[in-house]
Amino acid sequence: MSDDLTTAAPAWERWLLYALAAMAAVAGLAARLWIGRDLPLWVDESWTVMVATQPDWAGMWREAWRDANAPLYYALMALWTPVAGVSDVALRLPSLLCAGTAGLLPILWRAPGLTLGARLAWGAMIWLWVGGLGFAADARVYALLLLLATAQTIAFVRLLDSPDRRAALIWATLVSLAGLAHYFALFLTLAQGAFLLAALGPRVTLRLWPAGLAFVPLAGWLAIHPPRLLEFARPDVGWYVRLDAGTSLALTQYLVGPWAWPFLLLLAVVLGATWLLRGHREEGADTKPLVLAALAGVIAFALVLILGWLRPSVTARYLTPFVPAVLLGLILIARQARRAQLAYALLIAAYLLPLAELPAIRAELQARNAYSLAPASAWLAPARPERVALLWDHPNMAIVADESLRPVGSFFLNRAGVPAETDVMRVARDGDAATALSATPAAIFWLYDDGYRPGTAAAIGRLAASRPCRLFPRESGRGVLACAPLR
Repeated sequence: MSDDLTTAAPAWERWLLYALAAMAAVAGLAARLWIGRDLPLWVDESWTVMVATQPDWAGMWREAWRDANAPLYYALMALWTPVAGVSDVALRLPSLLCAGTAGLLPILWRAPGLTLGARLAWGAMIWLWVGGLGFAADARVYALLLLLATAQTIAFVRLLDSPDRRAALIWATLVSLAGLAHYFALFLTLAQGAFLLAALGPRVTLRLWPAGLAFVPLAGWLAIHPPRLLEFARPDVGWYVRLDAGTSLALTQYLVGPWAWPFLLLLAVVLGATWLLRGHREEGADTKPLVLAALAGVIAFALVLILGWLRPSVTARYLTPFVPAVLLGLILIARQARRAQLAYALLIAAYLLPLAELPAIRAELQARNAYSLAPASAWLAPARPERVALLWDHPNMAIVADESLRPVGSFFLNRAGVPAETDVMRVARDGDAATALSATPAAIFWLYDDGYRPGTAAAIGRLAASRPCRLFPRESGRGVLACAPLR
């Protein structure tokens, strides 16, 4: 199949599509490098380092079990860090590579029924998806999750197109890996599994049973991790908010793309023109597997919204597994147009438009990454403290072990050559943090949050009056107070 339609596209439309796809590749890389420059590792990334750099594998698996996240990314980083080191660049490079591979995968691994033009547009949209731009500057699981979700979506289409044991094994392996990367990927698997059973029937599905062996690692982990997850679900530990109409709309925006008017206008033009100027499909072009793959992403998203309305449990980045399927849905709409290549080109152009807002995207990342021990550690390092008292204002402190927190408090100092050790302090939410911290002669890192602890500003003022201290960032409701040790 050379094109989506019986009428060949004019050469200029094809070249426009190729030019915009190339522009997307370059612009997406440049955008990631620009918005991620000089960003310190923030607290969540420090947690990645703590789990991945345990002295042995038993320690890594213990800390992975203690965390609320699935373990695959931690295990991969435990293999990576001994080779690449723990510099900021080394820790974030796997995320950049995963994000780039996610964008290339639809082009390199063909989903049956999609032409090269459709695959170029789909890959470019995944690469330009605004929610994923910051993943390359984040040593966390989400770029890997985007890659695995893209692969799982393609594998699902290929399995429906050719339901043999090899295709089933590939799909089941990717399902297991995605589930071991993030539990919300299981919503996509649930929707795909239901469609698979309905499309193939019980008899054909049963013949694919050997592929089920790929689920063993996922099933094994799910057998032991739920007790810990239930602790994170406690009302005094959780930090999510229950969804409402406003937050549901914001999550929809995050999933599809920014709702700035130029993006929406161009997207509306593409989809509206496609609907009004529909063409005729070529014979033999089976769209059912593609449609089911896209619908699986939409249904998975709907299930998550329902969960979020019933129980506080959802945040925007958890939608990452559904992005490739939902964007595929836009591709399937565009391919109905008489000028499909032009429609694909305009879709890429629509997803290029948000790059004009890169300063705003970078400002969001700067605000997030300001919640970091890196600048505070750089300020404290010349004093070469032997011990650091760490107080963290967070609901998770109710269940987080001191053993897990100590490496987080010392990491940046140790990386800078200061052999400091961390003492974890615990002060009740309504307790006097200033008095407790003033009693220690050690250096201090207080990850404060005035939304968590009443009277935080006054306590910071009292503590700063007793020894040299500095806020990172300055004049913020959440950040790090670093104080020098008493000599």
